[in-house]
Amino acid sequence: MALMLLVVIGMVMGWLASIVTRVEEGRAIRRMVLVGIVGAVLAGAPVNSLIVLGALSWTAMAAAAIGSALGIAAYWFYLNRKQA
Repeated sequence: MALMLLVVIGMVMGWLASIVTRVEEGRAIRRMVLVGIVGAVLAGAPVNSLIVLGALSWTAMAAAAIGSALGIAAYWFYLNRKQA
């Protein structure tokens, strides 16, 4: 149950990031959602003591949202860096 919630948090964060950044291409939206999922799982699972089949704590949900946002921000800066 916790893993499913982490994935949903990551999907929502990635989708919201694609709306905020006005991404319109389908593949780019999917990449943002995927980065959001990876960030949420990587940040939320350790905070939840790597328990992915039980309940999800509020701190793990917050960590998942923050991890997802940081992952998306890093991906966005990577895409938009200036070519030197």
